[in-house]
Amino acid sequence: MYYGNIYDLPDGLGRFDIVVLGMVLSHLRDPFQALYSGSRLSTTLLIVTNQTMKMEEPFACFMPEPDDKSLITAWWGFSDGCITRMLGVLGFRVTHTVMSRPECLVRGREGHELCTAFVGERMGTDLIDALTS
Repeated sequence: MYYGNIYDLPDGLGRFDIVVLGMVLSHLRDPFQALYSGSRLSTTLLIVTNQTMKMEEPFACFMPEPDDKSLITAWWGFSDGCITRMLGVLGFRVTHTVMSRPECLVRGREGHELCTAFVGERMGTDLIDALTS
């Protein structure tokens, strides 16, 4: 486990067979940068767990309302297709997904909520490296 800047995970952490980003992407202003940062350290699998909209289309929704000054709990909502595409751009093919219903402890939203774990297997050079080379 590493506690630090998810947008710039240090190379000094080393390389890992499996990198897991659990229930974090929706809560980040730049979720793709966090995925990229974690993907650089994975040799085999990148597992992303998140609540998603059950759509194959690559869709993301910006959640904050400028007129609502209440506590913001999430920046983004993602479709299954969006997570799958982001992983694909980073060189990972989703081999399978696992559904779960963990308990949510957020005040006013207590109960079980549907979450999906996307298991991405490294397939080779990612599109980001190819585009920036």
